[in-house]
Amino acid sequence: MHGERIVAGDSGGKVHTWGAATSAVGLVWKAHSDYIRSVAFSPNGQWIVTAAHDRAVNIWDAYTGATFFNFTGHSGAVISVAFSSDGSQLATAGHDKTVRLWALGLVGSGPRLDGSSDEFTNVTYSPDGRYLLSGSMGGGVRRNDFVMAMVPNDSTVWPIRRTVFKLPQSE
Repeated sequence: MHGERIVAGDSGGKVHTWGAATSAVGLVWKAHSDYIRSVAFSPNGQWIVTAAHDRAVNIWDAYTGATFFNFTGHSGAVISVAFSSDGSQLATAGHDKTVRLWALGLVGSGPRLDGSSDEFTNVTYSPDGRYLLSGSMGGGVRRNDFVMAMVPNDSTVWPIRRTVFKLPQSE
């Protein structure tokens, strides 16, 4: 949800938007060839990002539904997507056991944060953008403190410290 609008993806690969206050149907468009697993508005509300089982991550104009950019790099379904608080970065998590970071406006496969023996289920940035948290099917939660520097044709991530938290199993 962003301000006055809500966005959702469906199992048929369509994106749906609504007015939050009125429930009026907004845009609906075919975005993926398979089940959409995650959607998010950019912090400024101008863009919608979608991630799906078809391994694609796409950014759309939130007002027209026009394609802005397509990211490729995951070798399995993309399960979760998140914008950084300033909107300059995107993080994705997938069934290929990787989290990828993308600098918006630059072309190329994003750098990977891997090391999990389980498929990732979600990813989110801390409000200040300093940490990236990711969860996996094995119950682990990773906090990555990182500095991300990207220039055209060079993708580099310098992890400063990685902490893994193991969540207690529910009974």
